[in-house]
Amino acid sequence: MTRHRRGELLHVQAQRRDFLCRQAGQVQANVLLDRPRLQVAANQKPGPVGFFDALEIEHVEPTAPMLEGLAGAKSFAKVRFISEEPLKDMRHLRFLAYAADAIAELGNGSVIFDVVAEKLYSPAEFGEKLDALGDATDADFQTDVVWSRSAAGGIAETRGLEKVGLPELATEEMNTDQRVLVTAILEGVIRQVWTLDTLPPAADVNYFDDHYRVEIKQTRKGPAKVTLMRMPS
Repeated sequence: MTRHRRGELLHVQAQRRDFLCRQAGQVQANVLLDRPRLQVAANQKPGPVGFFDALEIEHVEPTAPMLEGLAGAKSFAKVRFISEEPLKDMRHLRFLAYAADAIAELGNGSVIFDVVAEKLYSPAEFGEKLDALGDATDADFQTDVVWSRSAAGGIAETRGLEKVGLPELATEEMNTDQRVLVTAILEGVIRQVWTLDTLPPAADVNYFDDHYRVEIKQTRKGPAKVTLMRMPS
């Protein structure tokens, strides 16, 4: 089954798109720009209420300044890169991150939203993270673990593995008091598989003094199902 590598970010109130070659010279922009799977577009904002209401993502919570910026925004810019072919490296992720930062700065942006990882930033916060990392392909920066609430607790799911051609991961239903533990373990799994071509059948993660085995079962469609087991000392 073909796995798509996809990165997509929305940038509110961006007005200029002439940044690409000038701002991303160190990420081999010329290679990406020659390929039709890189898309840059400026669009009118879908409505005065803002587009985050339509996303219906429970863990995305804009701050008051972000909401004010959205209310005053007249347009948004979308930058995305889609490939159905295996890629040799992660330059597309590096390019998208610096493109987002440049658009927000040049266009006086209010919000940067990573559509795939479902992470929301102010432009200042996004730029500070880039400066601190030094490498925009960092797994912690490009991914997240979210908690989807249910009647009996919740399900932990990854966001962002799709960017490198891997299926996302999802646990079975867990108790709410296990949320912190499960999130930390899945973050450890993400770091292990981030540079792999395929998901392994299992991964081992240490959390404090405990050792956990994470069994990974891929499905024909949707996220891979993971089972967490605490191993004896």
